[in-house]
Amino acid sequence: MRYVKRLIITALVCLALPAAAIDLFRVLNAEDLLEEGIDYFEAGDYENAESKFKAAATELPEGQESYYWLGRTFSARGEYDKAVNYYNYSLDINPSYVDSLREAGALTMQLGRFEEALTYLRRLVDVTPEDGAIYCNLGLTHLGLKQYDKAEEQFLTAIDLDTDLARAYDGMGLVYDSRGQLVAAEDAFKTSLEYDEYRVETLIHLGLLYEKQGLNSDAIRYYQKTIEADPDSPLAGAAAARIEGLGGDI
Repeated sequence: MRYVKRLIITALVCLALPAAAIDLFRVLNAEDLLEEGIDYFEAGDYENAESKFKAAATELPEGQESYYWLGRTFSARGEYDKAVNYYNYSLDINPSYVDSLREAGALTMQLGRFEEALTYLRRLVDVTPEDGAIYCNLGLTHLGLKQYDKAEEQFLTAIDLDTDLARAYDGMGLVYDSRGQLVAAEDAFKTSLEYDEYRVETLIHLGLLYEKQGLNSDAIRYYQKTIEADPDSPLAGAAAARIEGLGGDI
């Protein structure tokens, strides 16, 4: 049915505006290629996904989505520099394209390229200022740069927005921990767990906080909770190693 409708629309445009019909053909072809590429991407077939997304970009070079999905594809394959480059191509077309700003900011933050991450995240705040997750990412980025006051400001903004509270309080715990305010850090981590009791990041942070203070039985208990919350998480492996180092039972 979708193709029938497209044929009807295209025929009508061809009768009236031949130049517009050519543009419509390009748009529709690019959309079809994108849909096929997304299907391949979701199936984990990144080679065919790349081929479709590149074909869509060739068909409609002014389309931002093709470059965004190429970024996603290269990121999924672990080719991170190429991924960032494609996100930037997308942003050259539309500097306010939220999906590319979000993915580029998150990826560069995970790679430890904190100054670069800040540029994307600040632009993202301008576009979607009510999204608490962005402020949490800004807070974590400032933590990576050891800018603790700025990190605190961002986490408090997320808390004020009443969004992403488990991450925000976990971030506040890290800020307090970095300053040696261990009681405040413990309170913030436990508040985080009130919003998400299975948040593995917070559970292991509490374990590390207790271990730092020599409270090994408490540390082991939270490491065990980390493993129970998500046995397949990389943090579960880290927690198991900490338990072994403390002589506890997994």
